[in-house]
Amino acid sequence: MITIKARQGTSLLEVTIGSAVSVTLIVLAIGWIHQSLLLAKTVKQKQQQQTQIQRLADQVRLDIRLAGQATAVSPQQMVMTGPTLGTVTYKIVGANVERTQHAVGPGIPHRDHYRLAPGSQIAWDPSELPAWCTLTVKRGLGLPSRSGDVPAVAEKEAVPAVVMTSRPPLDLRVRGQVGRWLTATVLAADQEEP
Repeated sequence: MITIKARQGTSLLEVTIGSAVSVTLIVLAIGWIHQSLLLAKTVKQKQQQQTQIQRLADQVRLDIRLAGQATAVSPQQMVMTGPTLGTVTYKIVGANVERTQHAVGPGIPHRDHYRLAPGSQIAWDPSELPAWCTLTVKRGLGLPSRSGDVPAVAEKEAVPAVVMTSRPPLDLRVRGQVGRWLTATVLAADQEEP
């Protein structure tokens, strides 16, 4: 009668297969972690961009409504003046918008900086001045498109990681009537007087 002894340990084949499966799972996990870190970075950049755009839009709307007059000094510079606003100058420098407000009375000018995504196209539209003032911001090349734009083939000289679209999407368009709240305030004051 043949008796089979219970074997202790593992064979070389079992160890090889087990280690191959373990290494494969570890490599996949590292890839997933890397992708999630890249996604988190992209989401953070988009959130910062959206916050800056929202802050810029709110401030421009408020300034346009309180301004008595708006003047385009150049395509990159807009000056707004008003009795309660003082003098506000918006200056576009690359992908940044700088706002400087000189109050009506004596004081230190207040400065704000709005840093938008690199490559953003920012422009004032002076065609409707003095009644209306318009600011547009188009997405920079560094941020992917929200819409289903079909990306064009990037040139070989360009950075290969950046996908260019045929027309950059519009991120912001603020159009406001100059002095809208100023006019409403004057009308309300006239109605209160007997």
